[in-house]
Amino acid sequence: MSNNKKIFVYLNTDVPEQKELFDYITQERNKAKAVRDSLSLTMNLKKFNDKLPTILSLFTQNLISVSDLNMILNSTLQKDTVPVELLNENVYEIVAWQKRVINPLSPDQTWSEWIAISQEEYKNLLKSDDLSIQVRALKGKRLGDNLVNISTIPVIEPKESVEKQPKTPESNTANNAKKLFNKKSQN
Repeated sequence: MSNNKKIFVYLNTDVPEQKELFDYITQERNKAKAVRDSLSLTMNLKKFNDKLPTILSLFTQNLISVSDLNMILNSTLQKDTVPVELLNENVYEIVAWQKRVINPLSPDQTWSEWIAISQEEYKNLLKSDDLSIQVRALKGKRLGDNLVNISTIPVIEPKESVEKQPKTPESNTANNAKKLFNKKSQN
C-alpha cells in the first residue's frame, strides 16, 4: 500500500496571487513537484515566523518596498531564530556613534569635527530637539574585513631582481662627505 496522500486545492483565479500561482503550476512540466516544493517552502518559512510567507508574498507582488521588507524582518525576526546559513557576510551592523555641534567660535558658524560618543548618549541626543547638534551611527560589516582573500591580491614584482640591477655610481659629494665624517669620528 502506498504512503502517498492526495490533497485537492481550489484556486480562485479572480484573486491575482492565486491566478499567478495557478499559471505557474499549469506551466510546470512536473506539476506535483511544483506543488510539493511550494508547500514545503511555505512550511519552512512558517517555522521561522508565521507571517514570513505573507510578507514575502507582498514583497514579490510589489505591494511593499525593500525598505519596508527590511524593517518588518528586523522587527519580527529574532536574530537567534535565523540560522547561520541565512546570515550574509554583507550584513551591516552599527559599530560606532558620533556627534558634531555648531562651532560657536567660528565666525560663519560651521560644524565641528565628528566626535565619538556612546550608544546611550546617541539615543539621548536623538530624542532632543536641539538643532545645533547632529548625530550619526556608523555601520560596518558584521564579519569585518576578514573576508578578503589575500591570495587574490596581485603582487607586483620587479622586472629585474635587485641583485641584477646595476649599482648607481656614488657622486663626489657623497664620497667627500664620507671622508669628512670618517676623519671626524676617528678624532
